[in-house]
Amino acid sequence: MKLIRSFGCTTARAKESLLQLADLLYAQAYPWREIFADNLFLHYPDDFHPKHAVNVAQALRAPVVYWQRSQLQADRDSFQAALSHLAADHGTTFGINSGTEFLSGRSSVEGVELCAIAEKMLSCETAMRILGDAAIGDELELLAFNALPAALSKPFRQHVLLHVGEQCLRSNGLVGYENRLRRRPHASASLWLPMLLLQPSHGVA
Repeated sequence: MKLIRSFGCTTARAKESLLQLADLLYAQAYPWREIFADNLFLHYPDDFHPKHAVNVAQALRAPVVYWQRSQLQADRDSFQAALSHLAADHGTTFGINSGTEFLSGRSSVEGVELCAIAEKMLSCETAMRILGDAAIGDELELLAFNALPAALSKPFRQHVLLHVGEQCLRSNGLVGYENRLRRRPHASASLWLPMLLLQPSHGVA
């Protein structure tokens, strides 16, 4: 995205090299256009990026940004295709797909991380600016007035890392997700982030 932004501030010679670099970077990245169009989020068993909620939220804007270069309808359409697939297979009542690290289905006990909410909002803002589609503004509004406030305190001084739709009260200390993993260590065995709070001796493998 920064590469495309810098395009308008350079000389004609530099612009050509930036376009070539954009083509190269897009070709080397995950095939997000195809992942979004064909709902292939879970078709990479040995790789977490295409199914990791925050990576997916960030990647939503990649084909849209590249559409400015490619002018391919498939790049333009991939954003709405991704939103449709995510809502159908991983949708929640508070306006965003589930993502307890990975995309987690439609169960009401699955939540989503605050960083995924913020990244999806940025992707919506970027896509709306580029595509001019008012429906994307509706998606952004749903996030901004439902998912985001539920994960933050009113003065924006506290936040909940993992927001769960069934969580009706906010309190200080360990609640919900952390307690569930503390009681059931086997549930945290497959997490890949080092969460020293849960297993201080060695983190989570």
